[in-house]
Amino acid sequence: MGAGEAGEALSGFGLRKMAPQRGIQGLGEALDEGHDHLVVADIDWDRFLPTYTLHRPSPLLSSLPESIRAQQADTARDPQEAHTTRETAALRARLASAPSSFEQEAILLAVVREHAAAVLGHAEPETVQADVTFVEQGFNSLSAVEIRTRLAQVTGLRLTGPLVFDHPTPSETAAHLRERLAAEAAGQGGTERVAPRFVLPTSPEAAPEGTAGPAPAAGESLVPLYVRAHRSGRGADAMRMITGLAAFRPTFAGAAELAAVPPLVPLTRGQVDAANPLLICLPSFGATADAQEFARLAQGFRGERRIVAATVPGYTPGEPLAAGPDALLDLYAETVLNAAEVASDASPFVLVGYSSGGLTAHALAARLADRGRTPAGLVLLDTFTPDRAGVPDELIAGLPAAVLANNADGTGANVVGGDDWFTAFAHYYAFDWRGHLPRTPALPTLLVRHADGPDGAADFDGAPWAFSDDVTPVAVPGDHFTMIGTQAATTARAVESWLATHLTATQDRDDD
Repeated sequence: MGAGEAGEALSGFGLRKMAPQRGIQGLGEALDEGHDHLVVADIDWDRFLPTYTLHRPSPLLSSLPESIRAQQADTARDPQEAHTTRETAALRARLASAPSSFEQEAILLAVVREHAAAVLGHAEPETVQADVTFVEQGFNSLSAVEIRTRLAQVTGLRLTGPLVFDHPTPSETAAHLRERLAAEAAGQGGTERVAPRFVLPTSPEAAPEGTAGPAPAAGESLVPLYVRAHRSGRGADAMRMITGLAAFRPTFAGAAELAAVPPLVPLTRGQVDAANPLLICLPSFGATADAQEFARLAQGFRGERRIVAATVPGYTPGEPLAAGPDALLDLYAETVLNAAEVASDASPFVLVGYSSGGLTAHALAARLADRGRTPAGLVLLDTFTPDRAGVPDELIAGLPAAVLANNADGTGANVVGGDDWFTAFAHYYAFDWRGHLPRTPALPTLLVRHADGPDGAADFDGAPWAFSDDVTPVAVPGDHFTMIGTQAATTARAVESWLATHLTATQDRDDD
């Protein structure tokens, strides 16, 4: 079952096509036996599991026998087994004979480009550009897993996590591989865990650069507990409990308390000038809460603009949480002002916020203006005005379920699912933003809503944005999730049209 382009995409993720008779028979048996929360699917676990767990193990799959067997088969493999392959031995011999780290990195860059070209279907490695981001060159979560697997096989390293998002260009990936191989040669081990991006100086996670972060906890229990509560109509009660648990996690009150402030993550590296502002994306508090959330949207601009993204701290094991809205905004302000493009007063930039990320985008715009660096504009992707602290019970009760379901195919938010993710999710959605959204009357603002309402239209009258007098409303196809997913190209065109017309016209008037 599942035909056409969508069926091919699902097959690539490990959800194999199923004969209609078999699928209907399985569905009938499930209904006959009273199983109303069941999925009928033919899953290739060797392909599906690595994609779904790109960032960390998934508690949703932890109890399934097939998933357990696939994971055990992977972890049971001898880490040195790959070293015996002819290709790996040849590569390591070339690296050992290279006279300098520069030559070693050049060799690894050629390897990365070769395998990237193969994943993208290019005949020549030269078509893969060394200093252009993987996302800009066509990679998504599935192809990210494929190239990670290829590079692990050819280097003999055990690679984990979203490699092409953490090291966004072929050059940066080659440098990372060289560092990993050098660490292994020095007897520091060649294994890798997802390292925390934000650490407190006094925390045990503040290890020297190049060392691995703490391993995720063996047991992940919050998702199954929440799902059970949600099914029984007590989702809001579960979220209050999880918010309470988040209070026991380490926090920081400002960027100065962190050992370091990670830079903005590049998604595309187009030109930045007076007519082409830098786009700085601020993610929502759901899904991955990082650059991955904007991967498809960035591809929709076809490399014509430079796009970077911020990261919400606390979703990866070992990371502290921002204590409140002021702490998060202080971190974002320092991150943005430290960016080379923003440090130059001549370079305009636009803040782009998705969902709850739009609240941080507007609040950040005001904070940056107070520090003398006003954004050229603000793009809000389905952001709503808060009328209370946190999120209403009727919304927060089912919001995690919607996020988990939207990411169940592994196409996007592979960080979703662990206890760190869930407590961070609950913590940030409990913030009270009402005192952090000052009016900025002259800030050009694009308000994008999806046209998937009850009447087939976007709701601008019922959900306006009153914090600016210069608001352009635009409706795009899809729903809250697909507008930056399968429909992201259309959303990108809407943003591009506004940038090209509204901001250029405003700039021309200023020049006059």
